[in-house]
Amino acid sequence: MLALVAVLPIFLISGFLLIRLILVMIGMHKAPLLALFEKYGDDENHFYPLPRMMLWLGIFLISTQLAFSEIFNLPSFIMAVGVFLVIIVYMVSNFIPDSVREYLQEFPPFPPWYHDLRARTERDERRRIAYMWLRLPLRTRLLFNSNNRAFFQWADLIIMATVTKDEIVF
Repeated sequence: MLALVAVLPIFLISGFLLIRLILVMIGMHKAPLLALFEKYGDDENHFYPLPRMMLWLGIFLISTQLAFSEIFNLPSFIMAVGVFLVIIVYMVSNFIPDSVREYLQEFPPFPPWYHDLRARTERDERRRIAYMWLRLPLRTRLLFNSNNRAFFQWADLIIMATVTKDEIVF
């Protein structure tokens, strides 16, 4: 019972973050990806969901085994899979060469709306969209999270509002 109380917060947090990442990957939660566009200065970060998915799944499996093994009599291979996933993420994040990172940037990222937005806009426009996202009311964000067509119409309005007179050619 003590193990359940000690590991339950880790189980809940990892489960929440795993569900959040799944929602981001299927395009139902746009805020974390739009936050990547807010950065000034260096190159923009790319979103790679697989390492994060493996990390949170590994932590979720380890905490599931530790918390519920006494109650449900779970097999021990669940913990082994979780530890294996965490080790793989550690190895990939620390020892991956830069040439492989450049190669990974060629693949279209998840979710599809993110790839489309990156292809259609310039960096300044994406930054403006990201900051305008923060000003939207919660209900409108929820609507845009579930409706990509409405999101892109709103994004097009933001892009049109950022056009300067130097860019207008008659």
